[in-house]
Amino acid sequence: MLDVVRDTGINRSTANRLYHESTSSIDFETLEKLCDYLESDVGEWLETIK
Repeated sequence: MLDVVRDTGINRSTANRLYHESTSSIDFETLEKLCDYLESDVGEWLETIK
């Protein structure tokens, strides 16, 4: 996780909450940074739960 934090500039506590799935929201800038870093699409990250 430290590489992601260092390479993207995402706050460590934000990355930690995302990793442990203990957050209820994510801002678009953070999502974009993660997608760019991991060369992925936003659809690989999000799902809707009814």
